[in-house]
Amino acid sequence: MTTLKLLVKWLRSQQLKYDKALTEAIHARQQLTSHQQQLEYLEKVQSDYDCPEGISLNTLSLSSRRDFQQFLQQMADKQKDQVRRDETEWLLRTEQVSAEKQKLQSIEKLLDKQVRHQQQKASQQEARELDDLITIRTSEEKNG
Repeated sequence: MTTLKLLVKWLRSQQLKYDKALTEAIHARQQLTSHQQQLEYLEKVQSDYDCPEGISLNTLSLSSRRDFQQFLQQMADKQKDQVRRDETEWLLRTEQVSAEKQKLQSIEKLLDKQVRHQQQKASQQEARELDDLITIRTSEEKNG
């Protein structure tokens, strides 16, 4: 297989890696957004049920209200941890996309360089053949 064909094959392979990394980064961003929205909702619910001591909410007793608030706080804390993990994952995925894109661009530059080199070789070969043809014709005309 020629160098050019190998480079094209390598380029296709790298394009697939880049596409996969990009898809994973998009998915990680969607996860992060979803978990951030869930956290915002939990914090809103928490603030809605957070009222001063002595005020009871409908039929909730003070102890059940505290239990519920504590439960909401635990859920919010877990959700915050999940959001932090999602942020880390998303950052890693975006770094991977960047690295794969750089590799892809490097291969594209190498391929372009190789194509130009092949075209230059072909032009030089064509010029040599043309020179040889001219030399043969001029010598035939002299001998002819």
